[in-house]
Amino acid sequence: MSKKIALILMLSLLISTIGITQNQQKIDSLIAFVPANTDSLKVVNTYEKIAKLYLRIQLDSTKVYAQKMIDLSEKLDFNKGLAMGNNWYGEVLLWQGDLSGALKRFRATNYFFEKNGKSTLWAHSFELVARVYSSIGKYDSAFIYYDKALQYHQSKNDSLSVAKVILNTGQVFSRKGDYTTSLNYYYKAKYIFKSLNEEHWFTTAEKSIAILYGRQHKNDFRLLLRNR
Repeated sequence: MSKKIALILMLSLLISTIGITQNQQKIDSLIAFVPANTDSLKVVNTYEKIAKLYLRIQLDSTKVYAQKMIDLSEKLDFNKGLAMGNNWYGEVLLWQGDLSGALKRFRATNYFFEKNGKSTLWAHSFELVARVYSSIGKYDSAFIYYDKALQYHQSKNDSLSVAKVILNTGQVFSRKGDYTTSLNYYYKAKYIFKSLNEEHWFTTAEKSIAILYGRQHKNDFRLLLRNR
């Protein structure tokens, strides 16, 4: 058994190493492309590709290239570049546990998308802000921002995005301890995913429901012990 476990670990390490090497090769080729390119917008897009690739292997390097996106986009007055640069910078800060910094970046993402006009990306930026508010326990603010996103997605008949927002709103209710409302949201999302044949998201909703039932059972058990 121990030999099988060791073999599995070795294979996992090998696959991970190959993935990192392939990403680094892609990054190196993109970095080499930048000095020779005279199209500044293409350079911004290249910086974004590099930032996204580094997100998998080296978070601080993602911040470096996200900032490069921001700096060049400011010179170009390129709102989408400013929005996405702040988005990737915020993602790193979220991973690193800097929630106040992530919130600042995601609000900037929302601001620059709004300057470009309402769009799906603009609506998704509301969801980023809501996610941070939920993480820091500001649930009412999270509900407000999720509702803004929900209204936009509903206006565009984007059922998949609607279901995702409903699922995420359910998670906020779960964190708040309102399990009954949370379950209602999870089931609503689950049925929409099922109607869309979105197997991955359907499974995600089912897992959320199962986890919530488990959490309820633990709380009921603790209450039973306390009342003995």
